[in-house]
Amino acid sequence: MERDIRLNWDLLVKEAIKRRKERKISQRRLAAIAEVSQPTISRFEQQKQDIQLSSAIPIFTFRPKNLLIFRYNSF
Repeated sequence: MERDIRLNWDLLVKEAIKRRKERKISQRRLAAIAEVSQPTISRFEQQKQDIQLSSAIPIFTFRPKNLLIFRYNSF
């Protein structure tokens, strides 16, 4: 069964940027948390180039729990 799924990519990107800024996380830090490069975060946020869905998912799904683990391990 084939389904036609449409995403409002612009809205998803804006929400991801809002969440990152609310948590006061730099693009570099988010890249480390999401295990992607900082240029990938930049391209994602600027929507200038397509990125792979496998790179976008960690950007969308990072949670404060991941951030706390990252901060703990960075000491």
